[in-house]
Amino acid sequence: GVASYTWNGTESSFTVRLGHNTATTLSVNVLDGASRTEAVSEDPSFTFVNTGFRITTDGVTAASVGTHTAGKNSNVGFGAQTLFLQAVRTDTNTGSCTGVFSSQTVTVEMAAARINPSGGASAVSVLNSASSMTAIATSAGAPAGYTGVSLAFDAQSKAPLVFNYADAGSLTLHARYLLPSPPASVYMSGSSNTFVVRPFGLRVSGVTGGATGPTGAAFAKAGANFNVTVTAVAWKTGDEADAKGVPNNAAQISGNAATPNFGQEAAAATATISHVLNAPGGGNPGTLTGGAFSSFVAGTRTQAMSWSEVGIINLFALSSNYLGSGQNVTNPAAGLTGVGRFYPDHFFLAAGSAVTNRSGSTCTPASTFTYIGEDIGLAFTLQARNTAGVVTQNYATASGFAKLNPATIAQLGLGAVNATTNLTSRLQPGTRAGTFIAGQAAVTATIKVDRASPDTP
Repeated sequence: GVASYTWNGTESSFTVRLGHNTATTLSVNVLDGASRTEAVSEDPSFTFVNTGFRITTDGVTAASVGTHTAGKNSNVGFGAQTLFLQAVRTDTNTGSCTGVFSSQTVTVEMAAARINPSGGASAVSVLNSASSMTAIATSAGAPAGYTGVSLAFDAQSKAPLVFNYADAGSLTLHARYLLPSPPASVYMSGSSNTFVVRPFGLRVSGVTGGATGPTGAAFAKAGANFNVTVTAVAWKTGDEADAKGVPNNAAQISGNAATPNFGQEAAAATATISHVLNAPGGGNPGTLTGGAFSSFVAGTRTQAMSWSEVGIINLFALSSNYLGSGQNVTNPAAGLTGVGRFYPDHFFLAAGSAVTNRSGSTCTPASTFTYIGEDIGLAFTLQARNTAGVVTQNYATASGFAKLNPATIAQLGLGAVNATTNLTSRLQPGTRAGTFIAGQAAVTATIKVDRASPDTP
């Protein structure tokens, strides 16, 4: 029962076979020379059994279950695998594997275990011999119960293994079959590797998309908070026409079911919202704040965000490398398009404004007063600012995002008082000019106070 082998230094591998037909556990001890200590991983134990279940793709070799998508059958679309559950035993004459249920329909007990996260209420479903899905017992960490599933095994003693999990996380699949007595209560069994089921996509909601330009309805002030909701969702039929594993568009996943386990993992999954400028073309992209989403509950999270600029943006959601699978979870490739229109929080009169008395006359020295009925010259810089007092560079007349027209003097809201007497109703505009460029307008205008009869000084 004991054998040893000495590596000769020129080989890359060697193969051994346990040459008896009794189930046993074989310890392999690898020694790296007298002066070195081998790692624990170099001393594995292999369990040899007479019968068992394995997962295979071809009926010849064992296979691993790859990463799959929540809500989608494992044999369709992006990441599809053709898998079989195969029942094998040791041939008593040759010692090799041979089928157990060749060309038979057999009820096999099946179960699934949620590994990370281990909680939740979602169950795995598998395809039965009637080509319909059967929900199987799904427990935390290890099987706590089994469900009988009728499976049709072919001549290679393999039955199609198609599964579906509506939630997110890592799982294992288990199968067992009670062997005839004696001995009593002995099962042939087998399990899969631990594999990942990721959400199909991230839905961004709570904000209205579809704005296409400066004529769209106002949405939020530049720099002001607005709420955004991110939800990890499962797949549904029609979501993935190109089989790329990404939602086709935002509308397509608007009603998809959430994956409640997203964010409940041992190292909780998170998501990030980023943006690109949709309009005005060539404008300032601005700064998006509040885009780090964590602490998901039931697969969803709502929090406040803000954007510093004027215009329209597209929002993109990303959860990177879900559970180490190497696969990202995103919203559609185009993002949530047309979020806006964002507009300035307020206007500000910059330093350096000038008032020219009797602007229609050439006075030397300059006049310190203006007669009633004469023009007063105004020159000032008007700024469109966000909530933090920063000039919004995308507020421009040429792009259409500047809604205030300095050349329309009534929009400026000019007023006049004499002590406590309001003279605004007597103001009359004259010439005026001004255009917003990069959030600022150099405004020039003339205005006069109408004469009354009689009038006070």
